[in-house]
Amino acid sequence: MSHQALKAVLEQTIHHTLYQKARNELIETIALAQKLGGSIVPFLGPTRCGKSRMLEDIRGELGRPTKELEGWVYDSDFAIGSIPNKPNDKMLVRSMLASLGLNGKRGLSASEIEAQLYREITSKGIQVIALDECNHCAERGHHLSKRGVTDHFKRLVDNTGVTLVLCGLPKFQKILDEIEQCRDRSMKTIQILPYSWSLEEEKTNFAGAIATAFGHLQDLGVSFDFDSQEVVVRLYGVSGGRIGVVMRVLHGAVGFINNNVLTYESIARSAKTVLQAQHRPDFFADLGYRYGRPLIENISDLERACRLTQGELAAIAPEAKTDVASLDWQYDRRWSDPVCPECLANGHLYHQSWRHGLVTACHTLIELVSRIRRKATDAGGDTVAFSDLTLRRTTDKIALKKLLELICEGTVQATLASLDAKLADFRFLKSDVEYVLKSERHSLDWTANDVAKLTGWKAQSVTHWCKEGLLESRTVSHGIGVSFLVSPMQLAAFQSEFVPLGTIAKSRNTTSRKLLSGLAKRGIKTHGAVIEGKTSRGHLVKLRDLATLAD
Repeated sequence: MSHQALKAVLEQTIHHTLYQKARNELIETIALAQKLGGSIVPFLGPTRCGKSRMLEDIRGELGRPTKELEGWVYDSDFAIGSIPNKPNDKMLVRSMLASLGLNGKRGLSASEIEAQLYREITSKGIQVIALDECNHCAERGHHLSKRGVTDHFKRLVDNTGVTLVLCGLPKFQKILDEIEQCRDRSMKTIQILPYSWSLEEEKTNFAGAIATAFGHLQDLGVSFDFDSQEVVVRLYGVSGGRIGVVMRVLHGAVGFINNNVLTYESIARSAKTVLQAQHRPDFFADLGYRYGRPLIENISDLERACRLTQGELAAIAPEAKTDVASLDWQYDRRWSDPVCPECLANGHLYHQSWRHGLVTACHTLIELVSRIRRKATDAGGDTVAFSDLTLRRTTDKIALKKLLELICEGTVQATLASLDAKLADFRFLKSDVEYVLKSERHSLDWTANDVAKLTGWKAQSVTHWCKEGLLESRTVSHGIGVSFLVSPMQLAAFQSEFVPLGTIAKSRNTTSRKLLSGLAKRGIKTHGAVIEGKTSRGHLVKLRDLATLAD
């Protein structure tokens, strides 16, 4: 069988479930819009979902032959055009005229071309104009304002009664949402979306669409040398549920067919060749077995096969190398976009990321949540959410890790209020959390926030005093910056030398500004102030200077 024959059969439109659903909705909406005397019908969806093909498909069903006039014969009263990139007024109107098969005379202004467009629509009896790539009007660099774009569409519908189908990417919806006049002339936006692997029905329908394509090839005598269920999972991974991308991969795969046999290797080779994949995991990478062996989709099985203890397996990098003879698995734990067999089997494009890095695989996460939920207790008091247990609460990474380990083990238990919550929203007694963090610290030093809570000072001022060297401290790494830790002895030494001006003002029931003025008159300087524009805060006064006021 020739490659051209195989290619031709793959170019047939596959009326899969989501395509047919959007098609029926679009036909019904266009019919209703025509009864209303013309409207704008937005038809939006991601690329490679079949929008442009559907317009051609619907024109064949809804379009009617038009009358002949002055030598011009229009095949259909359903016209299809495309909006160019970065359009201006004249380019936009010309693209509408081009949908009728006309270019317009050179030298005409945008308004003159627009008038010609209205005449042609009326004289030719055009009922529907579908403009593809309408998202070009919403992209950066276009030469028309959003209102300017919608004014053209609005005038076209008002002056001709035509039904205008605007087809493109979802970003065009922003224009409809912002411009009221266009929104009020528009029907409900019709969307055609990729299949979602998280929905069992859509998972089945996605597999059915691919089975239809395979069936067309099989009718031409092509045989298959792969596990169809495995290939469906891999094709979802590379396509994100978009049938158009799947068909592109299959188009490339038939170019590698030998002896009328479509193999796993030919599909994998096509996916790596026809798609931009350098920023995406290799969904056709072998996960531990050579071609022809069953795909391992269960992490616990994979751990046993690789002689690892349960829960030890980290997320597998796409370029993982396997020595099948010794089953000595090599993997890179630092891979930025890892993918594990369970995620792959469930159609996730990327491995589920995890805040704390303690979960080694997706099934571990599920078991962890269940275990924490089962051990929840009925306890009262202030609580802390699991999502707040980060290095923002403490700079001691070892203490934080110990706390998380105790939560995983069940030593630190969630409250019963967490039973129906997600893991990030689980609540833990604040007293339990603080006890573990303090007991596991390398020292009992305080952060700037700790000092602020103890004294009532502003944390920003405390940090500034540490930077200026007025409050002795030591620095520790915190993210991309540093934090300051203050020991009890250092805080005591600071309080024996300085007193914040705000503390004095509060005790005397006055303001810091008045005290500053009085101190300046007596020649007493302040220290450690944080300057913020025309204001300042965090003034410190030396105790020995205050003592001079008593002289």
